[in-house]
Formats: sequence, structure tokens, C-alpha cells
Amino acid sequence: MSVKYYYYYTSPCFFVFNVTHRPTTLFVTFSVEIRKQLMEKQPSQCKVPVGMGKNNWTLLHHATHKGDLSTIEDIIMFCPECLEIVDIENQNFLHIAVKYEKINVVKYISESLPTIAEEILNGQDNHGNTPLHIAAIGQNATIALFFLYNSRVSKKITNMQGLRAIDLIHFEYDKRKAGVFGLVDRVGEKEIKDQTDFDLLVGALIATVSFTAGITVPGGYTSDGPNKGTAVLAKKLSFKVFLITNTIALLLSLYAVFCHFCVKHLRKKEDIIYQLKVATFCSFGSIFAMVVAFITGSYVVLAVTEEFPIIVCVLCCCFFLFAFRALWKMLMQDKPSFLSAWK
Repeated sequence: MSVKYYYYYTSPCFFVFNVTHRPTTLFVTFSVEIRKQLMEKQPSQCKVPVGMGKNNWTLLHHATHKGDLSTIEDIIMFCPECLEIVDIENQNFLHIAVKYEKINVVKYISESLPTIAEEILNGQDNHGNTPLHIAAIGQNATIALFFLYNSRVSKKITNMQGLRAIDLIHFEYDKRKAGVFGLVDRVGEKEIKDQTDFDLLVGALIATVSFTAGITVPGGYTSDGPNKGTAVLAKKLSFKVFLITNTIALLLSLYAVFCHFCVKHLRKKEDIIYQLKVATFCSFGSIFAMVVAFITGSYVVLAVTEEFPIIVCVLCCCFFLFAFRALWKMLMQDKPSFLSAWK
């Protein structure tokens, strides 16, 4: 074997000739010792772009593309700075490993280099894609799981299209182990549109009912006397509770509608998800407030009788029993998401 120096991009790059005298890049040389000696004497050469291509790949990029773990280990040993070098597409070696599905490289990095810089794990290329984005786009579950279950890999980073990696994943995985919960990791554009349309309809309906109830108050208005135009039952406690809860229902439903209008004009996925969560909580609150308003409104006009107010209250309380059971199931299913919704 003979070692020759070639000059690319004004810097020398080592090539080793095999028995057929065809030039082969350093990382596929048959002599590991020669490679190590060259790297040890001039480690900075590992950072030089190699080959005639226009992608500006270093030896680490090429070694990763070939899945050559031996060479990758040597490069990291003699020139760890190479880990941070990116090519013309702003992709580091992890992007290359994921793009060309080099599972052995990804596994090696995950198991042997647990302290690798987060800037490398979460590096974004010219399209804003991290290695996890690329794995998600290719639906490569085996590789994606290495990143998903790594707590140092951010799942919140969005690419140039405003999408996170978890928005692109369509295979099953342990969402709790990955640190993503609830609707955050499974909401897509269609789901957002459907949920927005439905919640907007519910919010508008509640707002209409609450507004109407607030104008046409139970018991009507005083038609004559010094208090003409005021509510007949204004001094009763149940009537005051009715007004308060009805007002709460109106305001919450209106704010839910407002949130959905905001969703239509927001671009960032995180902002959209946040507004949808707020709208959902407001819708729940307005529904419960409207039921309480109905109970107190019915009670105040039926107070002259003994049986009917009690019957109405008991029947309406059945709603809370079933509603709270369903709500509890939802909260316990995604408890971490509920607790962090307002962060």
C-alpha cells in the first residue's frame, strides 16, 4: 500500500491506494494502523472536506455514510471537534446516519456517547430538520426511538414548515417514556381543523344561550312602581347565583370562540396547540357554569312549590356525576399534559 496526498479545497486530504491502485478514502483503508497514525499526526485533517463532491463532507460524514464504526471511533478519539462540523446542507454526521439508515452508528452514539453535546443531537439543517425530524419523515421507527427515548433530544423543535418531529410520526411508541403527552404529539392539520370547527360551534351555541338567558331573566321584570324595569327576583340569593354563573358561562364561551379565531391566524404549531387547550378548558368551564345557571334559574322561579325545585336539582346533578367521571378519565389519561398545559 502507498499513501499519497491529494489537495482539495486548498488542504491536503489523505488517500490510501489499495492493491488495484484505485484511490480509496482513508476510512476504508485496509490498514487500521496507517489510518490511526495519520490521524494521530495530523488530526486537523479530519476536519477537511474530502472528495470531489460538492457536499463538503468530512471524513466523519463519509465514515458515517459507510457505517464504518471503527473509523468513526478513531475520528472521535483524535479529533472530537469533527462531531460539530456540518456539510453544505448544514447537516452533521447524525443527520447522515439517519438519512442513510445507519442504525449501528445511531446505536453507538446513543450507548457509547451519552454526553454528546445537545447542539449535535438537536442540530438543524437548512430545512430546519433535526436528526429526529429526518427519522420521522422516513418513518424509521428503529432509529427514531433512539432519539425519542433520549431525554436530551428536544421534541419541541420545529422545522421551516412549523412541524415538530412528533407531528410527523405515524407509528406507535411509548409517549410517556418519550416525554410527550396528550394531544400535543398527535394533532395534525386535519385534527386541528376538525376540533376548531366543532369547538367553535359549541362555544357560539353556549354564548347565544347564555346571552339570551341574561336578557330574559327568570321571573321577568317589574312593570310599574319605583323599581320599574328591574328584575322581579333580584333580591333572591338563587337569582344572584344565576346571574353570576350565567355571566361566567357567557365570558368563558366568548373567550373560547376568541381563541379559535386566533388559531386561524397563528402559524406556529406550539401557539396553535396552546390556544386550543385554553379554548377546551374554557368550553368545559362554560358548560358547567351554564348547567349551574340553569339549576339556580329554575330553582328561583319554582321556589313557591316544594317538590319541583328538588326534582330539577337532582336531575341536573346527574349531569355532573357523568360529566366529572368522563373528565376525570381524560385528565388521568394525560395527567402530565394537564399539569403542564399552562406552563
